Amino acid sequence: MVLNDRHVTDSQGELRRYRAFGHTLASNRPLASWLPASFDPPDLTISFITQPPFEWNPANSAAVYSSLRKSDEGESILALYKLDPCKVMRFPEYADFYLWPDRLVCCLQESAPAHMIQVFLFGNVLPFWLELKRFVTIHASAVEISGNAVAFLAHGQNGKSTLAASMLRAGFSLLTDDVLPLCLRDGDHWAYPGYPVMRMWPNTIEHFITEYEHLERVHPEFAKRYVPVGGDQFGSFRDHPCPLGRIYILERQGEAGLPAGPEIEVVSHRDAVIELLRYSFITRLSEAVGLAGDRFDFLSGLVQKVPVRRLICPSGYEYLPQIRQAILSDLTD
Repeated sequence: MVLNDRHVTDSQGELRRYRAFGHTLASNRPLASWLPASFDPPDLTISFITQPPFEWNPANSAAVYSSLRKSDEGESILALYKLDPCKVMRFPEYADFYLWPDRLVCCLQESAPAHMIQVFLFGNVLPFWLELKRFVTIHASAVEISGNAVAFLAHGQNGKSTLAASMLRAGFSLLTDDVLPLCLRDGDHWAYPGYPVMRMWPNTIEHFITEYEHLERVHPEFAKRYVPVGGDQFGSFRDHPCPLGRIYILERQGEAGLPAGPEIEVVSHRDAVIELLRYSFITRLSEAVGLAGDRFDFLSGLVQKVPVRRLICPSGYEYLPQIRQAILSDLTD
């Protein structure tokens, strides 16, 4: 939970420091219980307040982006504003997030549920902050193999977290489970860590860990749970960036086209760019602030240096050892 109580309420106190996305976050309130502590100087200071940091009226401001998805009241569930002092991500009925390069202010609505603030913060706001810092964020899980990041791209329940969990069970370290930040360093493409937790459905947890009832729910209305990684928990976590070595785009086949085993195909540079654009995080928000061209240039350069493969595999936990071995063999070619 973002807070220890059921709802977010106003409080001030000593700043707590956490590590997420390869950066140190300092907050005036507890963040997620699964975030590791940090003793480094903060890259971003987060303040939770209940009054706006300055006066403005959304009704008199033009949003540069409004989500097509609407609330029951007909209002966009997310709107982005470019104001003179900062950018504002507005989630009506929940919170407004004010973003500066090194500061984030979350102005909470009354009785905003803590789990929703956590979802917005880690799933939308912080990835957008990274994009503003010239990272490119991809919807992917990733593990570290022989010093390089290996990323798995898939939508929905197509198995990227399950495959990553299988790699952890085999002794490799998790880099991220959902948001993969990428950047260019000294001419190379680097993958940054997320945070040491995975999101799994109960059947997946039972396959790898056996018990799940004690684990925190991602959302009170859903069965998916947070699975802490590292320490005396499941697997291990790499908290430092590493070069991006390979990208696999997962494709599941039904019974009609079931292969005898996993198949790996080379993806052309052109198709790889298209796929990476499809799996990019918060694309519309980045486009709204003029970063679409930078994203395209970054991904076009990335596919020239980092091999992209299509991993076609059957569904079922029993196939995971074969899939894992196919990946390891491909990495040695």
